[in-house]
Amino acid sequence: MELDKIKQRKTNHTIVAIIVFIATTVILWSAWEETQPLMVICRPELRIPALNRYFGGLDQKAIWAAAEQSRKDLAQNDTSSSLVLNSPKSAAARASSGGKCDFTRGRWVMDDKSRPLYDGTKCKAYLSSMWACRETNRSDFEYEKLRWQPDGCDLPAFSSHKFLERLENKVLAFVGDSLGRQQFQSLMCMLTEGEGPDEVVEDVVANWNLSTLHGRNLGYAYRFERTNTTVVFVWSATLAFIELNRTDEEDGWSALHIDQPDVFLRDRIQDLDLLILNSGHHWNRLKFSDNKWHMYMNGQPIPEAHRLYSMPRAYNYTMHKQVKFLDAKLTQTGGKPTVFMRSLSPRHFKNGDWNTGGTCDNNRQEVDRNVNNKGPLIDRVMNNVGRSSKRIHLLDIIPLSSTREEGHISKYGSGRDSGHQDCLHWCLPGVPDTWNELMYGYLATDSSLAAPSFAGSRG
Repeated sequence: MELDKIKQRKTNHTIVAIIVFIATTVILWSAWEETQPLMVICRPELRIPALNRYFGGLDQKAIWAAAEQSRKDLAQNDTSSSLVLNSPKSAAARASSGGKCDFTRGRWVMDDKSRPLYDGTKCKAYLSSMWACRETNRSDFEYEKLRWQPDGCDLPAFSSHKFLERLENKVLAFVGDSLGRQQFQSLMCMLTEGEGPDEVVEDVVANWNLSTLHGRNLGYAYRFERTNTTVVFVWSATLAFIELNRTDEEDGWSALHIDQPDVFLRDRIQDLDLLILNSGHHWNRLKFSDNKWHMYMNGQPIPEAHRLYSMPRAYNYTMHKQVKFLDAKLTQTGGKPTVFMRSLSPRHFKNGDWNTGGTCDNNRQEVDRNVNNKGPLIDRVMNNVGRSSKRIHLLDIIPLSSTREEGHISKYGSGRDSGHQDCLHWCLPGVPDTWNELMYGYLATDSSLAAPSFAGSRG
């Protein structure tokens, strides 16, 4: 009997220690996640099972009871969370399981014949000088010669003529943050470089009512005259509706409604044929403070005590609200536009962050190293979004981008005088070109991705 009491006391002490450990971890994690830019975020309920490998031999009920609030953080407010259950596969996974090529698995190979796809010094009309690394004091450009080689197949060779003909009389829009703008500028350079005088491009931004916000240009729009193809970029870092000039807000601050879509998506989605969305890197306190955003839901400010005041949880909630909105719209339009949600572009800061001495000045290329879409580098929010809808497709760029530290702006960018390195944005030409090749490859090889509006296009 005494031995049983001793065993029971030991068991109770162990359970208490585990609960204290988990509580401490949750508190520390909550404090940390509020200040960190997002790299890879998973649904909150997916964090807890990972602890089981450390506590697999102990009382699972005690562990789950201690973490119950964290596991249910969206239960009362995010009805869209149920969308991830019994959901179809992402575009890449469908291709893989159906015997088609999975473009996300592969390796980088040196190719000095077909790379780069354009000359950055000749694309000044569309390429920002801060991202044109040949205009900086950088001297090594071997990174421009790397080509993504999928395992067991090839990406279709990008053709600007075929791309434009496929999008004849159609509109392609990028909506997202500065990484979305990089992908937009990359595509504009890919479409215009070497095309000759037959490609007349007209600036039509005035037709899209894209104004400015806090001095930031909110968008660009260009029309290719030969095919009447319009390519648009709209800056919307959170994809959520931003309400300006509220009388009950602080001077200069805006209300960011995480349960409503961006006004461009709300008002112009019916005018689009192909839509590429991205978000993630602005979901941290510093960015919200810099942009003067206060989070709102149901028309009211979200208090600090609310579970959705947490940035990763708010990001997760917002992306799933976008799925519900887009699914409803696509149901009404019969599948127009074709929509890609792009996963989070990897950051490569080492020994600090952008403002604490973080660096990424490694110039060594990771050539012929096999990369797949498994493992820790998974944007679980976007991955679940891509899986949660038959109509919205995941453009997963994390695996192929994760080994390309040398492709960032690094110490050669506009922040070099202040000692800051840019290990978030990419040199162009560079990695974002491959994101567009990936999109082109899916559109060229997977008929299930084509909205009805593509049916009559040439090429």
